[in-house]
Amino acid sequence: ILQNGVVPAKDSAKILPSMPFKITKNYLLKNDLAVYDIIAANNWKRPIYFTSPTDLGLNDYLQTDGLTYHLVPLPKQTSTDPLGMDVNANVGVMYDNLMHKFEFGGAQTRGTYFDEPNRKMIMYLRQAFTKLSVAMTEDGMSKDSALNVLRYMDKNIMETNFPYAMTTPGNMHNYTSIQTIYAYYMAGDAKRADELADKVIRDCEQQLRYYGGLPASKMTNDLQRDGQNAQQFINWLHQMKNDYGVNGAKRNKEGMIQVNTEDSNAAAKDSAK
Repeated sequence: ILQNGVVPAKDSAKILPSMPFKITKNYLLKNDLAVYDIIAANNWKRPIYFTSPTDLGLNDYLQTDGLTYHLVPLPKQTSTDPLGMDVNANVGVMYDNLMHKFEFGGAQTRGTYFDEPNRKMIMYLRQAFTKLSVAMTEDGMSKDSALNVLRYMDKNIMETNFPYAMTTPGNMHNYTSIQTIYAYYMAGDAKRADELADKVIRDCEQQLRYYGGLPASKMTNDLQRDGQNAQQFINWLHQMKNDYGVNGAKRNKEGMIQVNTEDSNAAAKDSAK
């Protein structure tokens, strides 16, 4: 494992002797069995990556290196992120990949149009930079370095091309933006976080006014869920601003933001997908 560079030498003491996992679905397809066979036969000779978390019971061993997930025999890092974001990341490698190697394909050019499928891809990219910044602050690294990640992201994913506040099915765009707002608070830029929070709050309030004007026969289950999420997002953001905003009560205190997410676990699960 060490010889093949699967795990860096500094983490050698953390290498697990086995990787127990639990299959939660009722059946396995042939392609699922093929993945298990590849892992078993590989014996860590070559790196194994996934493009997203899987339903094969292996997610606790997937470590983000950037935009992909590396299978490693290490215990999952404990995250204190209150918004349900998985920040199990190889911070050094991820930082190098995102900050030095990744090339933006037009998001940094004003006026570039992204259709709905491509907006989803850009959302994943913004989420990756957000995850890196949060992982850095949780690891006790310099807040200036974590903030530099977010500012580099905003420079190259221009807000004029890809706004932070946007109505989408399931309100997942705004949920991802709340994660970035949280990252800005943690990195110490309360002014920028407050600014983005106000934009998302405004969008959610507009949604609620629209839903409130619809007749009951038009309020589908999906729209009811979106309205519930919008209201919960407003509550989260007001609490963040009150605690950690420019004039927040906890602005100068140590500690993480404590946000009650019990009423919106579904949103966090959807975001993980």
